[in-house]
Amino acid sequence: MASGEGTTLEEPLQAKEDMEERLDELKADIEFVHSDIEAILQVAPKDLEERCVLLKQQVEHVRTEYESIHEECLELQKRRTDADVVQECGTLEQQIGSLTEESRLCLGSVRS
Repeated sequence: MASGEGTTLEEPLQAKEDMEERLDELKADIEFVHSDIEAILQVAPKDLEERCVLLKQQVEHVRTEYESIHEECLELQKRRTDADVVQECGTLEQQIGSLTEESRLCLGSVRS
């Protein structure tokens, strides 16, 4: 009797649920950073550089969290547990790229 069989079926499901939760949190972080970018553009110039530096740190945090999730996505993909999660990671990767570029432009406009 292989009592471990039940857990092997539950593990991918739990991994998928954990991944979906982390993706939701990351989406919220991305939205927060994006709204910060918009807010920064409306702030007085003397405060902009400080805000942009903070923004850059937030973007780095989002990127770091994404990279962690992306590694797990690749692992899930290898096990073929959920194509939706893998696709979602691709979408988030594009959004993070956009945020990174927006933060660079923000810093560039403040320093010029």
